[in-house]
Amino acid sequence: MPLELHPQNVGRPLHEILKDAGITGAGGAGFPTWVKYEAPQPTLLVNAQESEPGYFIDKWLHVEKAAELLDLLAWMRGWGVTRCVVGAKLKDRPSFEAMEKLAGVDSGGARMLDCTGRNRHVLADHPEPVLFAYTDDKYPFGMETALLLIVAQQKVPQGQRPNQHGYIVSNTETLWNVYKALTSSTPVTEKYVHVYGATPRHTFREVPVGTPASVVLADAGLSLEEIAARGLVIVDGGPGWYDVVDPATAVVRRRTNALLALDPTVVDLTKKDVLPGPNRVGYPLPETVFSTAPSSLPMPPSVVRLPLVDNPKFAAVGVVAPALPSVAVGQHVEVGAVVATAGEGISLPVHASIKGTISAVDETFVEITAA
Repeated sequence: MPLELHPQNVGRPLHEILKDAGITGAGGAGFPTWVKYEAPQPTLLVNAQESEPGYFIDKWLHVEKAAELLDLLAWMRGWGVTRCVVGAKLKDRPSFEAMEKLAGVDSGGARMLDCTGRNRHVLADHPEPVLFAYTDDKYPFGMETALLLIVAQQKVPQGQRPNQHGYIVSNTETLWNVYKALTSSTPVTEKYVHVYGATPRHTFREVPVGTPASVVLADAGLSLEEIAARGLVIVDGGPGWYDVVDPATAVVRRRTNALLALDPTVVDLTKKDVLPGPNRVGYPLPETVFSTAPSSLPMPPSVVRLPLVDNPKFAAVGVVAPALPSVAVGQHVEVGAVVATAGEGISLPVHASIKGTISAVDETFVEITAA
């Protein structure tokens, strides 16, 4: 059925809606999404690669929210996008079959493109409004520039963005947040997160943004004391691209897709990679994962610390401006309330992820203690 905008979004520019909702890239660099949607481009590429082993948030969304995601893609074509391409790995095609069927792959309403091996396509040769482009199981294809090169033969020079070449690229969870912003005016206050690696349990949770890393690691059976005793390295991201974090101070950000506990003997901190070989302790193999729906933490966090910028590296070089706190210590807030407004230039507001009282404010975060 056609996507229906929330009444307060009718007539508003798309990029303003996404900015007000605080939507950032949900599984990568954490770049503010609204910048990509300031103007329509000929092609919207859905990055559903999920290169990280053990990570299946996007695949789960394509199974459970297939109809909603297709409604969003149809709405995007009405907005001005000519073609929508879902870029996934061929090995994961079973997770996309429901969406393929709804899109009419078998009836000619959409097309399946085989981009494996030496197969390459120029998307201009395929006028269908929806395409499913399946690739080999290669880790680098999770990068939007690598995926564009494989499925569309489009090279994006270093320092440029896909928008400068006629493409908008967003991953599936980001687009799910776009759908919620459009239809219910829901800001980003929750995040899907995997916790796995050298942990007793692999967990798949939906947690409030700002939840301490120590909380979700403990939920997976790993205490701060054990992390220190074993010398484990905790990283935010996947085993090929990540940021090493301090488990005692790190929090779940709007871009955090996973927290991995890795044995230091298999981590190459220089290249930010996990070394190959039979002794790669903590590097989860496909047969060790499961595909169930995300669940909430058994005990919600008592405190959240909301970062004012999702990727400090962007702020450090002046590309993204941190949000500006708009609350004071002692102030009561409800879930979804704006606690920091967008800064000048490329920036995003920040919303309360739990109900409670503002307990700390500084230049890097806003802290809320649960009511």
